[in-house]
Amino acid sequence: MLEIKAKNEQGEVLAFGRDSRYAVTISGVSPAAATINLSKAAMIDGARFNSSRVSERNIVLMVYFLKDVESARLNLYRYFPPKHKCILYLKNGARDVCIEGYVETVECDLYALGQCAQISVICPDPYFKDIDDTYAGVQKMQPMLEFPLMTEKEGLELSQLYNDAVSTVVNKGDVEAGMVIELRSSGRVVNPRIYNEETRQVIGLRMEMEEGDQIAINTNAGEKSVTLYRDGVFHNVINRLMSNPSWLQMTAGANVFTYKCDEGNESLSVVFRFRARYMGV
Repeated sequence: MLEIKAKNEQGEVLAFGRDSRYAVTISGVSPAAATINLSKAAMIDGARFNSSRVSERNIVLMVYFLKDVESARLNLYRYFPPKHKCILYLKNGARDVCIEGYVETVECDLYALGQCAQISVICPDPYFKDIDDTYAGVQKMQPMLEFPLMTEKEGLELSQLYNDAVSTVVNKGDVEAGMVIELRSSGRVVNPRIYNEETRQVIGLRMEMEEGDQIAINTNAGEKSVTLYRDGVFHNVINRLMSNPSWLQMTAGANVFTYKCDEGNESLSVVFRFRARYMGV
């Protein structure tokens, strides 16, 4: 069974499965339709493919009022005000995902014998996303604890952190996803660059990082940015990008990344943060 929750702009959550006033069914959660653009030419059979895109998603909820009909209906308006944003959370045995959308209509027949509401939600981004971010980085841990155990006066080293220049990140989603690449310096770092080992795409910065600096490179569509956090202040440093950078994406499956710097390779740690995206539930 599919567990369904809705959150409004105020952060209030309605869990349909836990509220005995409602029963709900949902449609529009299978893969969204694609628009295929073709062109035809004289004297040639068929057509020529130009481009394709996945359209926005339309999710429709049918909410049935089981008791306290009037209060249940009015309570529903609070979570689905037309034209406003809402977040739908869907969970089953395989996936725990969410999707953002805007309420198009809330239609109720007040004179029907068994009242229900039909709610239409338009989702500009048609893909479902994991509830939580996935983190992966080039920093590894080397265990140091051995037996038999002897503890010196000055203490015992349990493990060591070290940087591995190559990192394999698995995207368990159905489609590629943007990400946030977090760069953290423990010393002087000059001109850091991140590479996709398989495609040889690269994104890098023409700048010098100081000890304690943190840089976030956001490659998500519509959110692209480069932000430096230094001495408690955020700075926009997108102008420090190298010429013709590739805004790296996390393709479905295994992704192999590496990094290089002109100076301070050992002083840089890299973390990849993203949310897997799915075509349907």
